[in-house]
Amino acid sequence: MGIIADSKDGVYGFESISGRRVDMIYDTKGSPLTPHTWSVYMWKYDKLKKYQFIQDAAKDYTLKVNGAEGVYTEEDLKNIKKRLRR
Repeated sequence: MGIIADSKDGVYGFESISGRRVDMIYDTKGSPLTPHTWSVYMWKYDKLKKYQFIQDAAKDYTLKVNGAEGVYTEEDLKNIKKRLRR
């Protein structure tokens, strides 16, 4: 994405140019984590149709999963919850 600067003598230029941006998430200690960290962790749950990780507040997370029922055990889901609490 580029932001066009004001024209000088009829010549326009870019004030700034930025590429793809990724939001940061934070662990329960406030340390920043790239969302890719969570994505890599979820690779082992490859039978999920989809999932959505949401950080609602500093220590408040929501994980929505689709396709876990009948594929993953309660123990698997508990392990995911434990990971969120670290």
